[in-house]
Amino acid sequence: MNSSRYQGKVMKIINGKPLLHFLIKQLRASEKIDNIVIATTTSNKDDIIEKFAKTNSIDCFRGDEFDVLDRFYKCAKRFQMDNIVRITGDNPLIDPKIIDQCIKEFSKKDVDYLSNGIKFEDSKWVHNLNGFPSGVSCEVFSFKTLEKIFFNAKKNSEREHVTSFIINNHNNFQITNISSNIDYSSFRFTVDYEEDFRVIKKILKVFQENEFISIQEIISFLNNNKDILKINSEFLFNEGYLESVRDED
Repeated sequence: MNSSRYQGKVMKIINGKPLLHFLIKQLRASEKIDNIVIATTTSNKDDIIEKFAKTNSIDCFRGDEFDVLDRFYKCAKRFQMDNIVRITGDNPLIDPKIIDQCIKEFSKKDVDYLSNGIKFEDSKWVHNLNGFPSGVSCEVFSFKTLEKIFFNAKKNSEREHVTSFIINNHNNFQITNISSNIDYSSFRFTVDYEEDFRVIKKILKVFQENEFISIQEIISFLNNNKDILKINSEFLFNEGYLESVRDED
């Protein structure tokens, strides 16, 4: 709830439901996720999130507000997870088909970490949309990998952005990615700013009754409504992480 750029965003109301409701709805349409756990903080501002979880029969873990890596590690340990799929709360329209594709590829390959938001470039892994829209980021990694990160990550940016230690130390991990066959990277339906929320609100007013919303449906809608596309077109991918790194320089 205490997001620095757009406070309270995960519980902002659309069509009588909080944004988090629509994220959970998308996740529940996945065929390969075994369990959903909301990992929030011990701040009293996040009591509302725990209440939402209980009301909707979703497991909830509460941990450190600023050391997100600590929160993730202790959450995974509490729920005895072998593998973790990390979805951030500001991506309410994450496509369950993309999640399932990521899990399937991770299961097929003997790797520590898979993401659709990284790319191997100039002999190193870097953050990249890989043709996906901003708002469908998915990461899959083992508990063993999470534990390795937890005990070795020292930088504040690596404690805040759970998996950045992997990218920064890629030679110590087996990493792979997936990419989109079509370049949708100019589209944005993540929620970092009030303008982003306005875009999501317009999308959900059209597709709220769907069992889940696919990126193809969203992109078709936005292509037919160019004025909506312009609302949040000025914002960059991965701004939060870039700000954290700049603060350490």
